[in-house]
Amino acid sequence: TLAVGSAWLAAEKFQRQTALIDMDFHFGTCALALDLLPGRGLREALEHPERIDSLFIGSAMVNVGEKLFLLGGEEAVDQELFASAYAVDQLIDAIRGNFQSMIVDLPRHMAVSQPALVGCAEEIVMVSDLSLPGLRDTIRLRDWLRDSGCSANLRIVLQEGPPRRAALDRKDFEKGIEARIDHVLPHLDKAAATASAQGKPLPEVAGARSALTRSMAAVARHFVNLSE
Repeated sequence: TLAVGSAWLAAEKFQRQTALIDMDFHFGTCALALDLLPGRGLREALEHPERIDSLFIGSAMVNVGEKLFLLGGEEAVDQELFASAYAVDQLIDAIRGNFQSMIVDLPRHMAVSQPALVGCAEEIVMVSDLSLPGLRDTIRLRDWLRDSGCSANLRIVLQEGPPRRAALDRKDFEKGIEARIDHVLPHLDKAAATASAQGKPLPEVAGARSALTRSMAAVARHFVNLSE
């Protein structure tokens, strides 16, 4: 949700030619959240990296709007897709040459298996809820990034939920990770349900003045070069 929302804001609010890449080959939801069919572009790119060039990227990506383009997949659950470091490097380099901003939705279980993606990142946004597993995994992933020598700026974003369901509050979470939360996404149940039903980005449904959209815009600002 944050990847889709911040990519949409990078394109619409900040007017940057933006690429959104969903690296969850089997269960990615970026295309679903935008009511699109992801196509086979990601699979073909990773299986045949020698074919990757500007023309290939242009035909593989799905147009979301005037400035937002999506690359993802929806592979059968019994079909394994291996992304070599060389293929990832080729893909990232080709996309960087054609877009002003690039946002990669990388599921946590793939972070360690795709060090090439993590290594080339300039900004890493880690999203958690106010749960004990969320706290534990935030600490573990942050420590892994630190130990692996990752030089990207790490920002931690907290997704609020219904107050009665939260096991922790923000103060407890920050104490647990021994750091401040960079951004908080307020809980908007109705807007989230509407966005899901209509296949639209959450900030488009919530509106420019909502606290959620303002928080997502603050996250999206990290992905754009406003000096251009």
